[in-house]
Amino acid sequence: MQGRVWLAGSGPGDPGLVTLKLAEILKIADVVVYDRLVSSEILEMSHAKAQRIFVGKRTDSHEKSQQEINEILVQEALKGHQVLRLKGGDPFVFGRGAEELAELLAAGIPCEVIPGITSAIAVPEFAGIPVTFRQMSRSFHVFTGHTAELGVPDFDFEAMVRIGGTLIFLMATQNSLKICEGLIQAGMKPETPSAVLRSFLPGEDLKCISTVKDLPSMIEKEKISAPAVLVIGEVVRLSSQLSWRT
Repeated sequence: MQGRVWLAGSGPGDPGLVTLKLAEILKIADVVVYDRLVSSEILEMSHAKAQRIFVGKRTDSHEKSQQEINEILVQEALKGHQVLRLKGGDPFVFGRGAEELAELLAAGIPCEVIPGITSAIAVPEFAGIPVTFRQMSRSFHVFTGHTAELGVPDFDFEAMVRIGGTLIFLMATQNSLKICEGLIQAGMKPETPSAVLRSFLPGEDLKCISTVKDLPSMIEKEKISAPAVLVIGEVVRLSSQLSWRT
């Protein structure tokens, strides 16, 4: 049988939010190459005899380099295996899925992309924060809060403040001070509502509401670490009114 690779997003962690397509592929994949944010409940949906290869990354530690991951995917597919590359959220939202897809296509390996629900939208929804709301926020903008090359990305804070809407930062807890200070210096009101959120599975919820001025000190005081989502904008005010999870 010819090898094949599926690049899939597992969503924000809840197995109930896995797509039907991904659930189908989990049952037939010979090899599952997965990241740190893929929940154990979703991994348990895979075929009992499937080989699982962990390639997770953290800001301070990488199990495998990106090139090593690319090579694993190519080599396993060339062996004739049906390979599932499983990522948290969506594979193309800060997940380097496009880089892996390019490498696989260059090697002549058949591929398919299975989108997933990104935490940039799902986690605020779980916390009762809509990323858009009529007359309050007509747009939302998603940023990475950390890059391997620069640490803090070279943000145009003035453009962020000028465009308005809801600002969402992933992988940003370590750099929250620089981000929030940059926004305030660019003209954002210090009292702008802000939140740091984590919500993947029951028992792992985290919702801390603050202002853009006080958010970094709250993150430090509460010792909040990744994975978490930072949300900045007026829609954060709706959290108490729209809190629906019990």
